[in-house]
Amino acid sequence: MEPEPEPSQLTPEQAAEFERAYARAPIAVTRLSVKTGRFLAANDRAVELYGYSREELSRRTFLELTHPEDVARSKRVVTSLKEQTFDDVRGVEKRYVRSDGSTIWTVIHVTVIHDEQDAPLHYLTFTTDLTPIRRAEMLRGGSRRVLELVARGRPLSEALDATMALVREALPEAVCALYTVNNRRQVLEPVAWEGLDETEDAGLDPISLDSNECRLAVAVKESRSLVFGPDRPDGPIQDGCLEPFSRLGLGLLRFEPIRGPSGESVGALLVGRAGVEDPLAFDDLLDT
Repeated sequence: MEPEPEPSQLTPEQAAEFERAYARAPIAVTRLSVKTGRFLAANDRAVELYGYSREELSRRTFLELTHPEDVARSKRVVTSLKEQTFDDVRGVEKRYVRSDGSTIWTVIHVTVIHDEQDAPLHYLTFTTDLTPIRRAEMLRGGSRRVLELVARGRPLSEALDATMALVREALPEAVCALYTVNNRRQVLEPVAWEGLDETEDAGLDPISLDSNECRLAVAVKESRSLVFGPDRPDGPIQDGCLEPFSRLGLGLLRFEPIRGPSGESVGALLVGRAGVEDPLAFDDLLDT
């Protein structure tokens, strides 16, 4: 990437201090080309937020990282800046797609930096991650929908469908499976799943509720949650019942019984994710 020019009014010591503050800022700070929108510089938080190295970012434009549904609005913002309708834009919410394919919600502030002739030199952007906030809002709305279905006495299948929809909306990168209790056969049957390919789907066999060796079966009978992962209460993802999920290299996996009106387990939801960088949102999702 191009080296960030030192402001002429700063001493070398002041400029070095400015560079350290820029690199370690708690929000993502980037410099973009006015002509192409390409990333010219990025601080540590921007690298972390977008999931690309500085070298990788330098080969991309901000529109290439923008969520497809937000590209048109982002282009309108750039047009306003190029036509000098505004010198800066504040508080614009938009989504980006990270290098791993996951979506993040952000709010951005963009300022136009001019040269000595007052011509636009580059854009300086400040980006704050709103993903935990937006996910929490979706969780609250989704959990209300599920509770309303239960309160109205709707069929269990509708509540389970709503639960899966909530998982897909709030954690689209998650791997999840939904089970129902078959009391006649005394098994936990998989009825829906997300994030598993056809080969992995074949490994989702019914789980016998008569087995005391499978912790999932015991948890259903006791209506007890299980949380697997590094430094988690139930340890690594190594239970034999979890073989289809342990092969995925997940960082976190939570098994949550679904209780009926009388408190008995009528099903279970199993949700996992590859990373552990956002455990709060992950736990909040299953707490609904």
